[in-house]
Amino acid sequence: MEKGITQLYILIAKVTGLMNLQKNYSLKYLNTFGADVSAKYFLEINSEKELDQFIQSDLRKNEQLLILGGGSNILFTRDYDGVVLKYSKKGISVIEEKENFVLIESAAGELWDDLVKYTVQNKLYGIENLSLIPGSVGAAPIQNIGAYGSELKDVLHSVEYFDLSDGRLKNLTNSQCNFGYRDSIFKNELKNNFIITKIILKLSAEKKFNLSYKSLSEELKNIPEHALTIETVSQTVRNIRRSKLPPRNN
Repeated sequence: MEKGITQLYILIAKVTGLMNLQKNYSLKYLNTFGADVSAKYFLEINSEKELDQFIQSDLRKNEQLLILGGGSNILFTRDYDGVVLKYSKKGISVIEEKENFVLIESAAGELWDDLVKYTVQNKLYGIENLSLIPGSVGAAPIQNIGAYGSELKDVLHSVEYFDLSDGRLKNLTNSQCNFGYRDSIFKNELKNNFIITKIILKLSAEKKFNLSYKSLSEELKNIPEHALTIETVSQTVRNIRRSKLPPRNN
């Protein structure tokens, strides 16, 4: 019986072109709680072409679907009887440069904090207050992530997503995302009907900080304004966040 199931699984993968498809896959290392559960099917997607192949497959039509980002905002209590899809495409690039701002594009599979580090290294101002937030770039617009006086909506230019209802790639501007406090169109009108593929941020090329949050401004109060750097702000946020995290045994 098991041999027959395995052969069917291999056949599905070959017919659909989903060669990354895996069966009875452990999700233990893909969620921050370390829940030792499995997915009936697990599929890692690395391109829009692979995503389109999945959308057109019988697997998409016949199985329930869960989109998994960085695994930091989910608690598994049992095995998942369906397809767990992880969109892992990576890439960060500058797509437009002006005198006072820069547009940068990031694939949804990037870790959010890696994107923050990129902007800090390149002195692009706007998301340094969001340092050390866990999760993927693709998950960031869903929650409208925020910390220390800043929110994603303050700098987000647009979002590209795959519409699961019609299989088309679409774009939303900042205003179309209907951002609220930890809220967006993705948690409401588009809930369970999308896969975010990339975001575009509009960041300042000029030195500009948001120090409105009391604990952050307190930590930086002894540094003269002219001496304050984006690296210092980011590192201070990291230090504050780490001080509030529970201690680890390792």
